[in-house]
Amino acid sequence: MLTLGQLKIIKVNKLKKGFVIFLTSLLLNGCIQINTPENLVSDTYRTGKEIYRDIVGKQQYRKFSQEYPMQKFSSEQEAQEFCLKSVISDARHSLQFSEYKIIKMDIVEDEQRMVRCAIELISE
Repeated sequence: MLTLGQLKIIKVNKLKKGFVIFLTSLLLNGCIQINTPENLVSDTYRTGKEIYRDIVGKQQYRKFSQEYPMQKFSSEQEAQEFCLKSVISDARHSLQFSEYKIIKMDIVEDEQRMVRCAIELISE
């Protein structure tokens, strides 16, 4: 069992150690200089963004589709070309993309003949 005098000595020793550490850190503060790169914040932001994209997946897939009545066109090929150009144009208004894949291009005969086309975008 420790006596009251021994407990006071332990507390004083801890205070002395804490004071010495504090005083040393103040004295060394002027001696130590930390240099950071010029673009530290922007590089860190860019790296974080790249890591996020790698985790989530760099590419986003979105589908766009259109359909038009065949009466407007003189041939199936003309209708399909118009449909494809139209759907690509609509997609460019909503997001930037580097590639697309045609996932549907057909002529449907329901109540009237229609040309349908659909693309899947790969955006960056």
